[in-house]
Amino acid sequence: MCFANTNPFICIAKSAKSRRKANKRAHAANPDSEGLAEKVPLYAQSIDLPNGDGTAKGAAEALGAREDLTRAMRGKRRKDIKEANFLKGMR
Repeated sequence: MCFANTNPFICIAKSAKSRRKANKRAHAANPDSEGLAEKVPLYAQSIDLPNGDGTAKGAAEALGAREDLTRAMRGKRRKDIKEANFLKGMR
């Protein structure tokens, strides 16, 4: 049971199951919310990485973008390896 607040997406329920149900109801009631948009993982996006504009700030931003992509791709590889090991163990 969620109590009425100004924000319908804040739920003060005791169990995770009831919070999930309340959040689904709140999102169904407000379909134009940003919570319904499916998030595309960084490694699956088709964007060009910035190469910097010749300044130190531009180089730092480009380095940060490359590091974020590297981190996301590493996480995806690790997740795939864990899944493959799990499935191999089920045989």
